[in-house]
Amino acid sequence: MKISKRFLIIGGEQLC
Repeated sequence: MKISKRFLIIGGEQLC
C-alpha cells in the first residue's frame, strides 16, 4: 500500500 500512503498525504493537502 505505497500509493495509499502517498494519496493520503496528497488528498489531505487537497482537502485542507
